[in-house]
Amino acid sequence: MNGARHGALSGGVGFVGLGSMGWPMAARLQAAGFAPCVHDALPQRARLLAEQTGCCAVERLDDLARRCRSIVLMLPSSLQVEEVVEALRPGLAEGALVIDMSSGSPSTTQRLAHSLRSVGVSLVDAPVSGGPARAATGELTVMFGGGLEDLARARPLLDAMGTTVHHAGAVGAGQTVKALNNLMFASGVLITVEAMLIAQRAGLDPATLVDVANCSSGENFATRFMAKQQILSRSFHPAFRLDLMFKDLTIAADLARETRTTAPFTLQCRETWSAALGLLGSGHDNSAIARYCEMIAGDELVSEAVTGCSVPRG
Repeated sequence: MNGARHGALSGGVGFVGLGSMGWPMAARLQAAGFAPCVHDALPQRARLLAEQTGCCAVERLDDLARRCRSIVLMLPSSLQVEEVVEALRPGLAEGALVIDMSSGSPSTTQRLAHSLRSVGVSLVDAPVSGGPARAATGELTVMFGGGLEDLARARPLLDAMGTTVHHAGAVGAGQTVKALNNLMFASGVLITVEAMLIAQRAGLDPATLVDVANCSSGENFATRFMAKQQILSRSFHPAFRLDLMFKDLTIAADLARETRTTAPFTLQCRETWSAALGLLGSGHDNSAIARYCEMIAGDELVSEAVTGCSVPRG
């Protein structure tokens, strides 16, 4: 099977960016029969993926662009996307499709799309949610920004990597939704940690609060999937880095400013994440925001129900 047999898609497929998300996403494309040409800033990563899966590793981005009519980007930020697009540009043929699946700045994406449109190349945004685990199983949620014709062209690739594709609107809309979704997620994490600290100071096991919330109106992603599993267990297992969350919160705050939306909680949320990033550093999972909250509260969350530790009273 090859890319030409997948619906409206034709020509070779490229994939740039083999980090914790890009690696399993590119592997899914290979498993689906697209035989992608892969590239990473660390050439050895591309070669290793090629050795393990049978895909093709390409060291030069302009060479990858000459081989591929559809190119997926999965990069840390819009800064890297801009650099990669400029390196791809000499090899891009008229009619090529660039699918930016990074979590980036909508305004930067729109500017890049306008620039490429002048030479007959389409650039769309399709950021994802689900983390490395769902990337590995092909169960990501995709937020697409672009025209319906480009969505039809991209759909075979998106369906190989995700189970849900939401057409958010024009170019940049996918990244707008992604940033605001992560704003809602980050807010839920912060308020969950603060509520657990209050519960503990009130003499309760914070796990009790989590159990009640998960059966009631306080339920959110943090209570369901993080409070016990990462925070009260003290595992802080790496899934989505704290610095990447701060980047998305900055995008959300920029959107509030650009749309002249009064959003005090958005700004406070971003500032809290900024302070945590400055104190803890960038290498931590976003759940480590709990450590920052504990530091400023002068207390550490513990749960007899989760860890077997005695819970401080009084």
